[in-house]
Amino acid sequence: MDVRSDVTAVQVYRRGARVTRTVTLTAPQSGPLAIPGLPLSLEDATASVEVVAGDVEVRALQITLHLRPRNEAPEAPDQAILRDVERRIHHQESNLAQLRAELDLLQSIQMPGRPEPVEGQAPPPSPMAGRVALDTFVHEESEARHHSLGKEERALQQLRDVADDLRHRIAEGKAGLGRRPDELSKVATAQLSVASPSEKVVLHLHYHVPGAHWVPQYQVDVGHDGDEAALTFRAAVVQATGEDWRGVKLTLSTALPQQAVHGRQVVVRRGHEQVVLQVVVHLVRRHRQPRQRPRHRGAHIL
Repeated sequence: MDVRSDVTAVQVYRRGARVTRTVTLTAPQSGPLAIPGLPLSLEDATASVEVVAGDVEVRALQITLHLRPRNEAPEAPDQAILRDVERRIHHQESNLAQLRAELDLLQSIQMPGRPEPVEGQAPPPSPMAGRVALDTFVHEESEARHHSLGKEERALQQLRDVADDLRHRIAEGKAGLGRRPDELSKVATAQLSVASPSEKVVLHLHYHVPGAHWVPQYQVDVGHDGDEAALTFRAAVVQATGEDWRGVKLTLSTALPQQAVHGRQVVVRRGHEQVVLQVVVHLVRRHRQPRQRPRHRGAHIL
């Protein structure tokens, strides 16, 4: 039984990463279980399966190579979905153009001057109240449109990302019958023993991959009076594992993989457009034990 798995969590070390894939089974049956689509960089000896929910037992886990047959083309999304996204992009672009035109119109408004005096009559009153009301109107309307403009631009970028992803998947679907070298992957196979076939089962597949690391970046913002400073810690994550980590919960660790350590972990969230992660830093003071001088029997050190 081939099942689908999704990357749901990644712990990035100074060198390498520990990946967690989630497998959800509805009304499973006892028998062989196959989890295909794993990266070639997977270190076979590090693979393990954890039962998160359900009364099942997983035995005899093995990692082998997997080559997709020619007739297993990836399922391409419907073209109608892409057309609907493109229509929404066009509508979003029209909204942005309208907001920019309104901003230009507001910025072109000129404040009225004092009326010209008429000879033989009292000077006309200054339109101060009208000027204040007009300035308030222009300021408030401009602020509202700037806020809407940023919101609409973010929504447009999200739609463009969705359209690019759909086009990529459609192109993969059209070329899916051809066999390419990068379609070679690994598959995890195991024996599944189910005690309650009607129960929902959730499994976690853990494994280590090289080709990933993170680099700390520090930024210090000093206040105007110089008495206070804010320390911001950013982490740039670089990975070439062959997997897609978009939308995945990331955890950063200063330890090396497969080594027992005790310390705090820093949980971060992926940014919107870049792989620069904003985290909160807890500074921990490390205490080192003083080195003891070696004892020598039968001799004195001068």
